[in-house]
This record gives sequence, C-alpha cells and structure tokens, in this order.
Amino acid sequence: MILRCLFIVLASFNFTACSSEVGVGADAPTKYGTNYRVAGAEEITQEAGRLGTYVDLSPSEFAVKMNDHNVVLIDVRTPGEVAQGKIEGALELDYRAANIEAVIAQLDPDKTYLVYCAVGGRSAKVADLLIANGAAEVYNLAGGYGAWPK
Repeated sequence: MILRCLFIVLASFNFTACSSEVGVGADAPTKYGTNYRVAGAEEITQEAGRLGTYVDLSPSEFAVKMNDHNVVLIDVRTPGEVAQGKIEGALELDYRAANIEAVIAQLDPDKTYLVYCAVGGRSAKVADLLIANGAAEVYNLAGGYGAWPK
C-alpha cells in the first residue's frame, strides 16, 4: 500500500513535469486500475523493472510487444478454455494445475513474458509469480483473451 501511494505521488510529479511526454487514454497501460501512459516501449520496460512488477497492456500494445525479441507468450487458462481458441504461439500453462508454481520457478528470468487468461485475473497472479521468481519484464493482457481481437 505504501509503495502504491508513493508511486501515485511520484506519478503526479511526472505528469506535471513532463506533460508533453505523458498522456492519459483508454488504450494506456494500467497498473492497479489507474490509467497512465508512458511515452513508449522503452519507458514501459523501465517502469516495469523499476517497480518490480508487471504492466497491463491493451490488446494493441500487447500485439506490438509480441514482436519483440526474447518474448515468451503464456496462456494460463484451462485446457477447456484453450480449446475454444488461443493466441497463436502461446505456451499453455494451466493456472489451476498443482505444479504451476514449480513450472514458473523453472522459467528463464531473462526472457520477456506476456501473460493472459480469460479476463486478466489469473494472468495477473501468474505475472506476480513470475516477478517473484526473478523475471524482470512481465506484461499482462488487460481484459484477457476476451479483449483480444479474434
């Protein structure tokens, strides 16, 4: 909670001091439900690393990030949900599997992880697990697969 308050205070200074670099919009990356927009991909990456947390990306930003180097796309939905469709190339890791934490602990922390589920809740939890296991760059699809254009 203290970190969140500190971030909000620092972010407000950033909006005032750098208003030409920052804009707010519906398509902005979000963290803790607060819309804020960082100028570009490099700043989003720096923000995620600085906070030691993941960043929510809109479907369009998520699609762009998928083209980056060293990216692992992870679908954490159940096999039944995945059978209804998935984002091509996604690694399937069922969030409800008994060994999910052990599997995540074995993933390479030097990779960039893009995570999604049905609506964003389970993938946010997996994103937190990835961060806790040393991953520096983790992004969550805001709205999950339900928000993904089919």
